[in-house]
Amino acid sequence: MISDGFDTSAVLHLRLADALRPDLLPSASLPTDPMDHLAVDTAPVEAAGLFNETFFLKLGFSFMVGLALGFALKMAFKLVLLVVGLILLGVFALQYAGILDVNWSGLEIHYDGWVEWLTVNGGAFFDFIGGNLTSAASFTAGLVMGFRL
Repeated sequence: MISDGFDTSAVLHLRLADALRPDLLPSASLPTDPMDHLAVDTAPVEAAGLFNETFFLKLGFSFMVGLALGFALKMAFKLVLLVVGLILLGVFALQYAGILDVNWSGLEIHYDGWVEWLTVNGGAFFDFIGGNLTSAASFTAGLVMGFRL
Protein backbone atom coordinates (compact mmCIF):
# COMPACT_ATOMS: atom_id res chain seq x y z
CA MET A 1 0.00 0.00 0.00
CA ILE A 2 1.36 3.42 -0.92
CA SER A 3 1.18 5.99 1.85
CA ASP A 4 1.60 9.72 1.50
CA GLY A 5 1.84 10.28 5.24
CA PHE A 6 -1.86 11.14 5.57
CA ASP A 7 -3.86 9.11 8.09
CA THR A 8 -7.21 8.38 6.42
CA SER A 9 -8.52 6.34 9.36
CA ALA A 10 -8.43 9.41 11.62
CA VAL A 11 -10.40 11.45 9.05
CA LEU A 12 -12.95 8.66 8.70
CA HIS A 13 -13.30 8.46 12.48
CA LEU A 14 -13.89 12.24 12.71
CA ARG A 15 -16.52 12.16 9.95
CA LEU A 16 -18.38 9.31 11.65
CA ALA A 17 -18.26 11.16 14.96
CA ASP A 18 -19.64 14.31 13.29
CA ALA A 19 -22.41 12.32 11.66
CA LEU A 20 -23.58 10.99 15.01
CA ARG A 21 -23.63 14.34 16.83
CA PRO A 22 -27.13 14.96 18.27
CA ASP A 23 -27.24 18.58 17.13
CA LEU A 24 -26.68 17.50 13.52
CA LEU A 25 -29.32 14.78 13.52
CA PRO A 26 -32.60 15.70 11.83
CA SER A 27 -35.27 17.04 14.11
CA ALA A 28 -38.82 15.72 14.28
CA SER A 29 -40.09 18.59 12.13
CA LEU A 30 -37.73 17.84 9.26
CA PRO A 31 -38.35 14.93 6.90
CA THR A 32 -36.17 11.95 7.75
CA ASP A 33 -35.99 10.70 4.18
CA PRO A 34 -33.50 12.76 2.15
CA MET A 35 -35.48 12.00 -1.01
CA ASP A 36 -38.76 13.45 0.33
CA HIS A 37 -38.23 16.71 -1.51
CA LEU A 38 -38.30 14.71 -4.75
CA ALA A 39 -41.58 12.99 -3.95
CA VAL A 40 -44.32 13.64 -6.45
CA ASP A 41 -47.98 13.11 -5.80
CA THR A 42 -48.69 10.20 -8.11
CA ALA A 43 -52.37 9.60 -8.35
CA PRO A 44 -53.29 6.44 -10.24
CA VAL A 45 -53.79 7.18 -13.91
CA GLU A 46 -56.84 5.59 -15.41
CA ALA A 47 -56.62 4.40 -18.99
CA ALA A 48 -59.86 6.17 -19.83
CA GLY A 49 -58.40 9.47 -18.64
CA LEU A 50 -55.16 9.07 -20.57
CA PHE A 51 -56.51 7.74 -23.85
CA ASN A 52 -59.48 10.00 -24.39
CA GLU A 53 -60.63 11.55 -27.66
CA THR A 54 -58.41 14.62 -27.33
CA PHE A 55 -55.33 12.44 -26.88
CA PHE A 56 -55.83 10.86 -30.29
CA LEU A 57 -56.79 14.15 -31.95
CA LYS A 58 -53.52 15.74 -30.83
CA LEU A 59 -51.38 12.97 -32.32
CA GLY A 60 -52.32 13.67 -35.91
CA PHE A 61 -53.54 11.63 -38.82
CA SER A 62 -50.09 10.46 -39.95
CA PHE A 63 -49.29 9.07 -36.51
CA MET A 64 -52.61 7.26 -36.31
CA VAL A 65 -52.16 5.71 -39.77
CA GLY A 66 -48.67 4.57 -38.78
CA LEU A 67 -49.96 3.19 -35.48
CA ALA A 68 -52.73 1.22 -37.18
CA LEU A 69 -50.43 -0.06 -39.92
CA GLY A 70 -47.71 -1.04 -37.44
CA PHE A 71 -50.16 -2.94 -35.24
CA ALA A 72 -51.73 -4.69 -38.24
CA LEU A 73 -48.32 -5.66 -39.64
CA LYS A 74 -47.22 -7.00 -36.27
CA MET A 75 -50.30 -9.19 -36.01
CA ALA A 76 -49.96 -10.33 -39.64
CA PHE A 77 -46.28 -11.22 -39.13
CA LYS A 78 -47.14 -13.28 -36.06
CA LEU A 79 -49.88 -15.14 -37.91
CA VAL A 80 -47.69 -15.79 -40.96
CA LEU A 81 -44.81 -17.02 -38.80
CA LEU A 82 -47.13 -19.37 -36.92
CA VAL A 83 -48.59 -20.84 -40.13
CA VAL A 84 -45.20 -21.18 -41.84
CA GLY A 85 -43.71 -22.76 -38.72
CA LEU A 86 -46.51 -25.32 -38.51
CA ILE A 87 -46.18 -26.13 -42.22
CA LEU A 88 -42.42 -26.58 -41.87
CA LEU A 89 -42.89 -28.84 -38.86
CA GLY A 90 -45.26 -30.98 -40.94
CA VAL A 91 -42.82 -31.10 -43.86
CA PHE A 92 -39.93 -32.04 -41.55
CA ALA A 93 -42.04 -34.81 -39.97
CA LEU A 94 -43.08 -36.18 -43.38
CA GLN A 95 -39.49 -36.09 -44.62
CA TYR A 96 -38.27 -37.82 -41.46
CA ALA A 97 -40.90 -40.54 -41.92
CA GLY A 98 -39.75 -41.06 -45.52
CA ILE A 99 -43.10 -40.08 -47.00
CA LEU A 100 -41.87 -36.86 -48.60
CA ASP A 101 -38.60 -35.93 -50.31
CA VAL A 102 -37.82 -32.19 -50.25
CA ASN A 103 -35.44 -30.46 -52.67
CA TRP A 104 -34.07 -27.89 -50.19
CA SER A 105 -31.71 -26.21 -52.70
CA GLY A 106 -34.63 -25.56 -55.08
CA LEU A 107 -36.71 -24.25 -52.19
CA GLU A 108 -33.88 -21.91 -51.20
CA ILE A 109 -33.74 -20.42 -54.72
CA HIS A 110 -37.48 -19.66 -54.62
CA TYR A 111 -37.15 -18.23 -51.11
CA ASP A 112 -34.31 -15.89 -52.17
CA GLY A 113 -36.38 -14.64 -55.12
CA TRP A 114 -39.38 -14.04 -52.88
CA VAL A 115 -37.29 -12.10 -50.33
CA GLU A 116 -35.84 -9.93 -53.13
CA TRP A 117 -39.34 -9.19 -54.48
CA LEU A 118 -40.63 -8.39 -51.00
CA THR A 119 -37.70 -6.05 -50.31
CA VAL A 120 -38.28 -4.07 -53.51
CA ASN A 121 -42.07 -3.88 -53.23
CA GLY A 122 -42.07 -3.35 -49.46
CA GLY A 123 -39.74 -0.37 -49.86
CA ALA A 124 -41.94 1.03 -52.64
CA PHE A 125 -45.02 0.63 -50.43
CA PHE A 126 -43.46 2.52 -47.53
CA ASP A 127 -42.20 5.21 -49.93
CA PHE A 128 -45.76 5.57 -51.24
CA ILE A 129 -47.21 5.84 -47.74
CA GLY A 130 -44.52 8.28 -46.59
CA GLY A 131 -44.88 10.43 -49.71
CA ASN A 132 -48.65 10.72 -49.42
CA LEU A 133 -48.76 11.64 -45.76
CA THR A 134 -48.06 15.14 -44.57
CA SER A 135 -45.68 14.09 -41.83
CA ALA A 136 -43.43 11.12 -42.57
CA ALA A 137 -41.73 11.45 -39.16
CA SER A 138 -45.06 11.22 -37.38
CA PHE A 139 -45.99 8.21 -39.51
CA THR A 140 -42.69 6.51 -38.65
CA ALA A 141 -43.20 7.18 -34.94
CA GLY A 142 -46.69 5.70 -35.16
CA LEU A 143 -45.39 2.69 -37.08
CA VAL A 144 -42.78 2.01 -34.41
CA MET A 145 -45.37 2.43 -31.65
CA GLY A 146 -47.71 0.07 -33.51
CA PHE A 147 -45.02 -2.60 -33.61
CA ARG A 148 -44.40 -2.14 -29.89
CA LEU A 149 -48.07 -2.44 -28.82
